[in-house]
Amino acid sequence: MTKNMRRAMATLIVLALSAGCGSSDKEKPLQTRSKDDTSRQVETYFRDLTALVTGDPDAPSKKFGLGPAPCEGANGETAKDDRYYILGTYSLRLPAAQHKTALDKLREDWRNKNYETTEDLHQVKDGTWSITVRNPTDGFKINADEPNGENIGFMITSPCYQAPAS
Repeated sequence: MTKNMRRAMATLIVLALSAGCGSSDKEKPLQTRSKDDTSRQVETYFRDLTALVTGDPDAPSKKFGLGPAPCEGANGETAKDDRYYILGTYSLRLPAAQHKTALDKLREDWRNKNYETTEDLHQVKDGTWSITVRNPTDGFKINADEPNGENIGFMITSPCYQAPAS
């Protein structure tokens, strides 16, 4: 496993853990939403990001994963009920020379949309760039970084939802 892959996995774990429901969230009723609907929202976020960066919502990309996971409490405990979040991981093909410009464009767009910056655009130890934001309107989180030379990686995480009753 390369250093960039290890860093991407570590970021994925941090985002996944931070997506869990905190202890105060357990006291509040969660919105009810189907996993399919939430997954479509994650996919829409990625298509919109792709269109913004490349001008083409169908630009070459790869989906590594899209699926539900149980929410976690403040102490890392896994929800035993139907509380879940959706995590989508993607890679957008883009020449390395365009990465910083693309990330700057995303940062500006997110600022204009009043997204909360949870980790501002910064260079990590290996010289690549990373940024993480949260949309306060719907609670979705987005991380964009450079997992390797010809791609920008995206991790899009929904907030916790309660699955509808069967």
